[in-house]
Amino acid sequence: MLWKCKFSYSKYYCISIYSQSITLKGIDSAESSIDYKSYLWSKLASEWKVDLHKSTKMIALDELSLEIDKILRENKLEEF
Repeated sequence: MLWKCKFSYSKYYCISIYSQSITLKGIDSAESSIDYKSYLWSKLASEWKVDLHKSTKMIALDELSLEIDKILRENKLEEF
């Protein structure tokens, strides 16, 4: 999955590339009470917090093609 966003006020793109072995999980909050959602978000902001800086890599836009080729070749994301 390749996801990108471009903000009209910025010249920068944010792109996330996920290998086939990664799944995205979230909180299905449609049927949950506000108290339960608040509890879960509080946990995610504290003891369950993930250091996303360890799992991201910043590259220049002109390096994107090389990084995509590398991911496709290795069929995985580089460990950071």
